Amino acid sequence: SSDLGELRQDSIDFGMGSEDLIITDTPESKNTAVFAEFSVPIFGKNNAVPFVEGLTLVVALRYDDYSIEGPFDGIDQPDTKRSFDAFTNRLGVSWNVTESLKFRASRGETFQAPILQNLFEPVSPLDPFFVQPVLDPFAPGGETLIFAPIRLGGNPNLQPQEATNYTVGFDYTPEAVSGLSVSVTWTRINFTNIVGNPQDLFPDGDFTGLVALSEFVPDIVVRDANGNITELALTQQNLSGLKTEALDFDIRYEFETSFGRFRPGILATRTLKYEQEGIQGTPLPTVDLLSTDRGPVKWNLNGFVDWSSGNWSANTTVQYTGGYTNTDPFAVRTDVDSYTTVDLQVNYNIDKWDTRVSVGAENVFDADFPFFDNARGVDSSRVDLRRRVVFIEATKEF
Repeated sequence: SSDLGELRQDSIDFGMGSEDLIITDTPESKNTAVFAEFSVPIFGKNNAVPFVEGLTLVVALRYDDYSIEGPFDGIDQPDTKRSFDAFTNRLGVSWNVTESLKFRASRGETFQAPILQNLFEPVSPLDPFFVQPVLDPFAPGGETLIFAPIRLGGNPNLQPQEATNYTVGFDYTPEAVSGLSVSVTWTRINFTNIVGNPQDLFPDGDFTGLVALSEFVPDIVVRDANGNITELALTQQNLSGLKTEALDFDIRYEFETSFGRFRPGILATRTLKYEQEGIQGTPLPTVDLLSTDRGPVKWNLNGFVDWSSGNWSANTTVQYTGGYTNTDPFAVRTDVDSYTTVDLQVNYNIDKWDTRVSVGAENVFDADFPFFDNARGVDSSRVDLRRRVVFIEATKEF
């Protein structure tokens, strides 16, 4: 038909490749990846119809193989080899309704083999002074209070982590407002077999809960021939799943004036869900970690203004992080306030030297850290402990 004849005038993009990464330290890891991507235009300039200026399908295929040689059978045994491999794919569609409005969607899979540290990190020695009081509901004589040594370290029996992700979004550049662009993207990611420490499932320090969990995950505790606990084995485990959802916003507006070119904009993320699922087949409940110290905050905002004129340019950024809850059971104050900082930078290009000189400051107003009820009074994972940073730098191209 004429449609097929017109379709042949558009090209089918195809790309493929491979990667090899060899880590020759002991243990040894060789990672191989083979991948291909097809981009197939269904509608384009030559066969566009009303409300379908363009329609493109994208198919990506990938094969990963992680070959690891190490002490899987114990440090006192000869090294052996194991392979972790998987085929993954990504399917996507891009639909140009008009020249100014595009919708897009995708579904993809990811695969990550255990890292060497989590597999083979040396097990810590059992310090007789490092013990934890726990109630053992499965003790031979009935529920008993014991003082159990704790063992930490890697786990050579770990399995790969996997995830499935979905995205839906649109890009809009209205003809009536030249220079304006709006993008919104919804993302959902479902993780399985996440690697972590069993204690992560009980952030309130409930070691008795860990012992109770051993009914379903026996590797967590070690018992002697009589059934008494000899240690808590808090080594790395494939623990649980994680479900996340978020909306990302990217709004920019670029315009010219007699004073130069300006580009204000807002980048924002609204996290909708961040739920840790219990280990499958156990009574552990799903835990909502959104807006806690163990998960993301609901809102992250970055507002910025860029300016340029001739050899001069400058930008300022306002960064906002929403408040959240401290889940430490010993914290007296659990609410943590939001945090806002301002950055500023001015640049000058010296053309004859191919050099750019920049002067600026991060956290210009030296904003105080929000109080976090712990020994330091601050959540160091969410702030820059250097506070205000003033810098000057020169960059030369060769």
